[in-house]
Amino acid sequence: RESNDSFGYSLSVGDYYGNGVADLMIGVPGETLGGQSGLGVIQLLDGSYSGLGPNAGAEQIFHRGNLRRVAGSRFGSVLP
Repeated sequence: RESNDSFGYSLSVGDYYGNGVADLMIGVPGETLGGQSGLGVIQLLDGSYSGLGPNAGAEQIFHRGNLRRVAGSRFGSVLP
């Protein structure tokens, strides 16, 4: 994490993997990618029956890829 990445700016909880347990979606709209500041990412933490933590499931990171990568676009500012 770098400073000013706005980790946790937006949060959403839901069963995103469809396995019956709550997962946590975290918006990081200020994340820098490829030297472009403020592109933003979404981190999805796979929950488990014991909750989130070191023994929980995998983490996935989503970004806009090469589609309209504009510095300051702040992907992840709003989550479902």
